[in-house]
Amino acid sequence: MLDSRDGAVLAEAPDAGRRTGQRFPNHPVIEAFKSAPEGGSVQATDLDGVSRVFGFAPLPGHAAGLVVAIGLPEADVRAAADQRFWLSLGIAFAATGFAMLASNSVQEAHDLAAIAHAATLRARVPIVHF
Repeated sequence: MLDSRDGAVLAEAPDAGRRTGQRFPNHPVIEAFKSAPEGGSVQATDLDGVSRVFGFAPLPGHAAGLVVAIGLPEADVRAAADQRFWLSLGIAFAATGFAMLASNSVQEAHDLAAIAHAATLRARVPIVHF
């Protein structure tokens, strides 16, 4: 937890005790928190020098400036997004292949693949044409 008004670290977990009570008023992470008082996310280098993706929000019901923030290593966030991308791409190729096998012509397969893709996105359930 941070006080974005003066950059003071009020609490951290795991508590290493190194930064609690210290102030970092001009650090880029603190500046990002100041620039979005309603909360948000930012990619920045943390106080340890590690590139992280931070999600942060003001602490409700307390004085303005108190911020709760969670930072995940950027590499971990990118790895999870990449995994989902490749899985989705594989499913799209499989659906297109099944549509081509089950259709009368290449043009029909192409048309039905687009329809199946749109239906899959809307319903969030894989649609296969036969």
